Amino acid sequence: MNEIESIKRHLEQLKSQLNKINSYHGWLYVWTQDETMVFMDITIDSELRALIKRKLEDSIKFCEEQLKENENEPKS
Repeated sequence: MNEIESIKRHLEQLKSQLNKINSYHGWLYVWTQDETMVFMDITIDSELRALIKRKLEDSIKFCEEQLKENENEPKS
């Protein structure tokens, strides 16, 4: 059961991040670990926003599929 709860928590986090990226209007920055800015883009219809959104949607779909598979497994 612990794995299911972990997937559910992760799914909620992903949905929250997707909601933020959908409603955010401003500049998006990408920084390296040494705090060097490597990319800056306005988020309205930007390539970076589209990429992040697509990755979040893919991750959400994957988590939802994992939960469905787990529901369909026979209980022992």
